[in-house]
Amino acid sequence: MQYKAVMAWGVPDWTGIQRLREISQPTLILHGDTDIVIPTAASHTLAGLIPNAKVTMYPDASHGSVFQYAPETDKKTVAFLSD
Repeated sequence: MQYKAVMAWGVPDWTGIQRLREISQPTLILHGDTDIVIPTAASHTLAGLIPNAKVTMYPDASHGSVFQYAPETDKKTVAFLSD
């Protein structure tokens, strides 16, 4: 199911992409800079489309970056939710 969703994301759905601009909640995007499943550029594109989005890019981290950087992810998430 997740694989299908990721693959479908690669096919532009312009209506869905435009709807990202309607997200009013602050958004935290966490990504590894060597993720081979979802290109790094996609996180920056996503952050550019969602108002108030913040990107944290973990160096030398793959698709499981939040696990590779668990303590840092915890601190970043708690700080983000506290704001």
